Amino acid sequence: MKTLLLLFLTLVSNTLFAQTENFSSLMAKGKEAYAKSEFVIASNYFEKAVLIIPKSAEAHYYLGYCYSKINSFDGKGLTNSSLPQVLKSSLEFELVNKLSPKYKGKLIVQDPYSKLSSEWGSLAISYIYNNKTDSAIWAFKEGKKRGGFSYFILSVNKSVLDLCDKNAILVTSGDNYIFPLWYLQYVENYRLDVSLVDISLLNTYWYPSFLSNNKKVQFDFPNNVLDSVEYCEWPESTVKVNEFSWVVKPSYENIYLLRGDRLFLSMLRENKFERTIYFSSGFSETDQVGLKAYLTSNILIDKVSINSEEELDFNTFKEKFIQVSQSIEKLNYNSELEMLFAENIRLILLIRISKENKPNQKELFKILDTYFNEKKLPIKSTEIKTYLNELRKEYYKK
Repeated sequence: MKTLLLLFLTLVSNTLFAQTENFSSLMAKGKEAYAKSEFVIASNYFEKAVLIIPKSAEAHYYLGYCYSKINSFDGKGLTNSSLPQVLKSSLEFELVNKLSPKYKGKLIVQDPYSKLSSEWGSLAISYIYNNKTDSAIWAFKEGKKRGGFSYFILSVNKSVLDLCDKNAILVTSGDNYIFPLWYLQYVENYRLDVSLVDISLLNTYWYPSFLSNNKKVQFDFPNNVLDSVEYCEWPESTVKVNEFSWVVKPSYENIYLLRGDRLFLSMLRENKFERTIYFSSGFSETDQVGLKAYLTSNILIDKVSINSEEELDFNTFKEKFIQVSQSIEKLNYNSELEMLFAENIRLILLIRISKENKPNQKELFKILDTYFNEKKLPIKSTEIKTYLNELRKEYYKK
């Protein structure tokens, strides 16, 4: 009897080992194919992997990304986003959040929560591009219902819009910024006076015409050539708009100016800085076409200040920052994106504290300890932790 039991346990153990080994092999092959942009092949591997271990959050995460890439590789194909394919990818990311509310596997780019926003946001914009506004609003709401467009993210982006002047142009960069802002404008009709321009989408062939046709912004290129503007050789040059001039360097290989950058400059020339221009946070200097030196911080956004404007005075900063900080109460601690946003907001406050006198620092430290208590919201960055400790030491020395 003992011999039979031992044999049975050995067979079970060997079977489990073989399954685990097979699962690991499928995951490795799937990741290799994904890295080569062979998304259909990769999806086949991950589909087999989840059959072996259905509760593998990482396998479902990668499978969701494969379905997403098959649907729309990048912004160029965004207007052809397919509902059946979005449903497939969405179900995978929803399952990841159910299996592992705080996903601990390897991140490709976005966490599962923010990826849900991108999937349904892409579908919504596809509908808008094809003049199906009601369907777009449904897609945005469906994305929120399934775990995207969280309270915190929408609240922070409401603050971003509130920080903009009337009829401003807000330039963003990437999914994590543009989709929540589009949600607010299309679903909640919030701050429709602000024109949103995503810098990465300017490189696509559909987006500039979309902006122009919908009268969001205008370009000094004629409408009939917007789709044919290409990159060009660009020596470091001075660009002048009205009385304001600045230097624009090549944006690619120190030789060329990319299509998106040419269109952005075209927009600036046509606008003549009559409407206030803002950049959302997270921009690389290359994407700002030489304007970095002319930016003034306005908490979550940077204002293009051609007249060397001062930063917000203390009382205005304090009032606006408290409004921004109130959204921390609804933070999803399981979302890497939301934690990163919260960390960046805290860093903005620390930088302001370093510039103030002691009475003002006292008020700002109170805001810091109220909304960004380290017991609830630990500081992940060693550099930021050290920076905060030095600020407190300096404060108590005075």
